Amino acid sequence: MLQAVKSTTWKVFAASMAAGQVLSPVLASAHGHPPFTPELLGLRIVLGLFLGAWLLFSAWTWRRLARMRDAGGHHVYNWGVLGWGVPMWVTLALMNAADEAGGVGNLLSGEFAGALLTSELIHFPLALWGGWFFGVVMAGVFGTPQRNR
Repeated sequence: MLQAVKSTTWKVFAASMAAGQVLSPVLASAHGHPPFTPELLGLRIVLGLFLGAWLLFSAWTWRRLARMRDAGGHHVYNWGVLGWGVPMWVTLALMNAADEAGGVGNLLSGEFAGALLTSELIHFPLALWGGWFFGVVMAGVFGTPQRNR
């Protein structure tokens, strides 16, 4: 059992690192930077590794908070993660991407698409954990209804 968990964890880790290495030049191109230059190769590798680690953290966040729904924290999950975290994630991503692209008039530009992808990746786990905190506070303030048995 432990061996299977270790093997799966390393496969997910390797996949997220590979995704980071692939997405790094794509995001750079979307923001108007050349994808590969010899001067920036080290920076691209570090950025790709960080992006892979961030994707791994995002996946871990989603799995961790989704388990809460089954473990008796369904009110925190529904009120906080789904009710506050997901709408905040979408709102922050759209607002930051529109600001980066130069306003609402540039919504169909490639710069907006790249900024939206970047903002979605950055804000996803942050908004979900903010939603978890909001749900915990709301469950503490209003109490959690008793389940019918």
